[in-house]
Amino acid sequence: MHEAGGQWINQTGTGMASNSQPLLTAIEFWYNLYSSGLAGLNSNLSAGWNGGDFATGKVGMVVTGTWTVPVLLANGSYFQNDTSAIGYAFMPYDVQNATMMFNVGLAVNAGLTGAQKWAAVQFVEFFTGPSGEQQWVSKGLALPSRTAILESSWYRTNFPPIQSFAGEQFPFAYGWNYNTTNFTAVEAQCHNAIADLFAGKLTPQQAYDQIVNVTNSG
Repeated sequence: MHEAGGQWINQTGTGMASNSQPLLTAIEFWYNLYSSGLAGLNSNLSAGWNGGDFATGKVGMVVTGTWTVPVLLANGSYFQNDTSAIGYAFMPYDVQNATMMFNVGLAVNAGLTGAQKWAAVQFVEFFTGPSGEQQWVSKGLALPSRTAILESSWYRTNFPPIQSFAGEQFPFAYGWNYNTTNFTAVEAQCHNAIADLFAGKLTPQQAYDQIVNVTNSG
């Protein structure tokens, strides 16, 4: 949708964005991959998630995040000790580069006792600082938010190139959340519409229309 130049929920969180037509473009793009036999549902494969099926050679390409890399290196017989066997690329786009970003936030609960609050503050200060963040990302599951770590020789030496490559997509990233208090409920109903599409219960146009109605009803 973003690659096609569109939006889903408007800036005020009250309904569909005015340029929502690219959402239908996106729905048709993914559904056509599936209906043509070029793509499959991970629910129909053994691992149950795309990274696991990629690691075992069930599929040749997946859309995923850096959390998949440690799984490939630990369990992927096709990739162990040979990170050059893994190719990676930006998401295909029509109008603009785009990707989704999941952010991990650390905060201090206002309801903590004095001692708990002190401990929580120490934790947040450490793990958002340079040495703490380096420790946080040392398992390879997440990307550092500090570019000094992402671009450091330590990071480039200890992690496959895919992590640094993923970091290059930061300027094109959209956060996976929207400005509406009902986002969880709206997202769940829209997810159901997409599930019904791939189950053969809806056409792409019908799935899109349901998403529009759900989003506008909030």
